[in-house]
Amino acid sequence: MMAQSGSVPFVSELVRAARRILAELLDGQRELLAELQSADSS
Repeated sequence: MMAQSGSVPFVSELVRAARRILAELLDGQRELLAELQSADSS
């Protein structure tokens, strides 16, 4: 199934948005982990 030429910008926007969301989720996970580790060691 070929994507129509008009849908390519939409797909790249979607990919960009997904990557941003994933990056934010990963940052949140890292912060949570750091908080848990610091709470655990005190």
